Amino acid sequence: MSDGQWDELLAQMRCARDRARLSCYVASGARAYELLGIELGDIDWTRGQIWVLSKGTRARQPVPVSPEALAYLAAYLDEAGLPEPGVAVWRTRRGESRPLTYWAARRIIQRATEALGVNWTLHDLRHTAATAVTHPEFTVTPWSPQQTEAYQTAWQTWRNLAWYIQAALLRARRGGGQTPLRR
Repeated sequence: MSDGQWDELLAQMRCARDRARLSCYVASGARAYELLGIELGDIDWTRGQIWVLSKGTRARQPVPVSPEALAYLAAYLDEAGLPEPGVAVWRTRRGESRPLTYWAARRIIQRATEALGVNWTLHDLRHTAATAVTHPEFTVTPWSPQQTEAYQTAWQTWRNLAWYIQAALLRARRGGGQTPLRR
């Protein structure tokens, strides 16, 4: 999936939840079912990862996510509110709040890809993150020292912000569930 195709697909997402979920799929390479099962405690804002239950071993394991995916996830949680402990992060938007099912998540992607005239699936998104490192026709240009320094500075800033967000969410949880970002 090219950057342009990614931008078009992301633009098809109708809400913060779907932008966050799509970003987490692509950034982590996690299976759809694994990602749908995450709870608030499974998000490690500081390390830039989420913890999923592996399909094969059923072991809890971390998968990396991008700062962009975590930013979308923070926006979704701010919009939807924090789930109770033990409750899945990804919730329905209509009717009684309940965990988002695989079939509903699949349909959201289907609607977006139909609008774009492509046939991508949730499983395709799982492999998008690995494309650049597994296919020889894609090359990764080495970074210059300036790019490396800029990345390190941005990553440190992101980690500091992630720590602040995680601390604020924990304080909000103790104080009645409202996030400090809501006005």
